[in-house]
Parts: sequence; structure tokens; C-alpha cells
Amino acid sequence: MKEKIKIILIHGFSKNSKDMKYLKNELCKRNYSCVAIDLPLTFKKMEINFEIFRNKMTEIINNLEEGEKIVFISHSAGGFIVRNFLILEEYHNLIKSCILIAPPNQGSIFANFFYKYTPLRLFCKTLEGLTTDNFKDLEVYREDKIDIGVIAGNKDNILLGKIFYDEMGDGRVSLESTKLENSKDHIIIPYNHHNIHYNKEVIELIINFIKQGKF
Repeated sequence: MKEKIKIILIHGFSKNSKDMKYLKNELCKRNYSCVAIDLPLTFKKMEINFEIFRNKMTEIINNLEEGEKIVFISHSAGGFIVRNFLILEEYHNLIKSCILIAPPNQGSIFANFFYKYTPLRLFCKTLEGLTTDNFKDLEVYREDKIDIGVIAGNKDNILLGKIFYDEMGDGRVSLESTKLENSKDHIIIPYNHHNIHYNKEVIELIINFIKQGKF
């Protein structure tokens, strides 16, 4: 009997659910049930995004079919949302796995600069929650009870990327920042931050992780 899976897609900073449309469409073609969630990951503080996401997930969980399990797939800052939700232990038995694509797991140097030195901090309230200093204080899942896979990019061809990072990365997030101590698998593919979740290679990696717990 085929395992019942509900895939939850979470976009990154300054985006909306449309940015996850490619992943959703391709996974639906492979008969997965998918939900792409919209969050105010630009103008609202990270704590408000956490609350909104929890409320939306409560509704989704209440409507799960019997035996259906959840798989989270996030891009960039959406990984913070996922890892915050995972601290709610009462839902652990409903979660199969999580796949974080290009996640700034240690916080974002980009966010540090734009929050500290530009007026963006006045209206882009999410920025503060993405800074490296603030991330240290965020309550996020750090255990290893749930399978977490990380897909990182190493094509640094985005404007300003090389200015901010000396080490290799995807033009927005360094490879070092994508590392997560409790991840079950971590893979690097040749894409930048903007296109890493728009290719068939990442689709195959996602399916592998869902089925096998590894890429």
C-alpha cells in the first residue's frame, strides 16, 4: 500500500506561494498531495510568521486523512518556519520528514547588513529574525528525532553574492550556513539561490528523501 503523504511547501523571504509553484506542480504530477502556504515573510516579524504558520498547520492537521503523514519542503528562510514548528512535540508522530532547500541555518549575513545599515529594517520586519545574532535566540528544533535533509547550492553568480561571502555558496547563503548538525543528509548541487528550487534534479532528490530518508 502506498504511503499517504501531504507535502507542505514554504517559501522564503520576500516571496509568496507562487515561488513554490514549480515544485508543487512537478510533485503533483507524481501523485503527491501538496499545499503551498503563503506567509508575510517580508513585512511581519518572524514571531508573527511562526504564529500564522502554526495556525494554518493546525487546520491542515485537523483535515489529514487517517494514516497520512506530513513532509515539509522549504526554500531559504522558510526553513526557519519549519524548524520552529518542529519544536511542537505533539505533532512529531504526524511528520515524516523535512527537506530544507538553501536554508540559512546559522542566520543570514545578508540580513545582518540590510537590517543594520539600510532603512529596509523600518518596513521589512522579517529581516531582524534572519540575522545571525537573532537566530541564536530563536527557538528552533535542534534534535534528531525527525529526518531532515538539506539541499544546498554552490553556484555563486548572483549580484552582491561575492561581496558578502569569501567562502563558496549560492550567492545568498554560504555552504557553511546551510549546515545543520541534526540533518540526516546534506547535498550540494550546482545552482544559485534563486533557481535551486526550479529544476528536475531537485525534484528527484526530494522524492529520494521522501522514500529513502537520503538523497
